[in-house]
Amino acid sequence: MDKSIRFSDNLRRVRSNLSKQNITYIEAGKLKIRDSDVCKNCGSKDYRYQEKGVDVGIAVNMVKDALMNNVDRIILVSSDTDLIPAILCAKRADKNVTYVGFSKRLTRALVNECDAIQVLRDDEIVGAYKIANNLQN
Repeated sequence: MDKSIRFSDNLRRVRSNLSKQNITYIEAGKLKIRDSDVCKNCGSKDYRYQEKGVDVGIAVNMVKDALMNNVDRIILVSSDTDLIPAILCAKRADKNVTYVGFSKRLTRALVNECDAIQVLRDDEIVGAYKIANNLQN
């Protein structure tokens, strides 16, 4: 329950901060809670989140916005290579696609297909989270 409350609170803060910057936040897919596997060491179970349909939702929005000329640029914050066909479609529609990835987990295939990349480092994320937390308190 604590994990769910923290997750919901953090998501609310992200949406709020994006809205203040006039950045559109589009939700795609569903987030489900499911039982985890039994721990081999202690035998306990916990709940964990599982996303369903997020990549399809992102791809549909990318293609729709590119083909309907709703955007000039797409900022993709995902390392899912299933999105490459949507990236290629957006680029064929003359849209610029920027891949935002984490420094320790960049996906080479996305780096190769996108027009630009923006790398997020762990210390930047932690620092931004601390600043946001202090502003909220």
